[in-house]
Amino acid sequence: MSELSEILGRAVREWGIPRAATHEGWTLPVKLSCTIEPYRILDSRLRLPAQIDDFYSNCSGALLMADKELGQWGLNLFSFDEMLIKTNRFFSERNRDSHQGDLIVGRFLGDSDLLLTREREGPNNSNSVLIVEPLLPRKDWPSPAADFASFLNRYLDEQGRKYWERSAGHPKAPQKRSEAPDIHF
Repeated sequence: MSELSEILGRAVREWGIPRAATHEGWTLPVKLSCTIEPYRILDSRLRLPAQIDDFYSNCSGALLMADKELGQWGLNLFSFDEMLIKTNRFFSERNRDSHQGDLIVGRFLGDSDLLLTREREGPNNSNSVLIVEPLLPRKDWPSPAADFASFLNRYLDEQGRKYWERSAGHPKAPQKRSEAPDIHF
């Protein structure tokens, strides 16, 4: 069994039935779940990074930690065909920020952030992961994991929380209470 197959199996075992997630001690008011689209045979001559190839060898897309009632939470991992369309659109719309080898493999529900993977140079053929933020240049995009499998594992561990948004220096990171302005009435 491959690493991605194990991760996808874990997602369905733990989150196949919608339930509330807990983030930093708070229970979310919506129920989240994971669904995996059945695998279909791909006829592609496109050389994919190993982990992405493994993903599409196990399924044809997935919704992870998704709020299916309101659609404001979760990650849509695109089907192979949709990944190709979104990647081509990314190259045409964000040509300054796109690099050869980039693949847009998903979109976060409720906002415009995209999940980008790219093959790293080196003998292990692993991916790097970036979160494409619509208003920021590439140099400011978060890199939440060294590879796709690590990202998926951590995303499940965090119950769908965007853990990279809390890292120091990220524009969306919450302010410390001491940095908040004092309000006097």
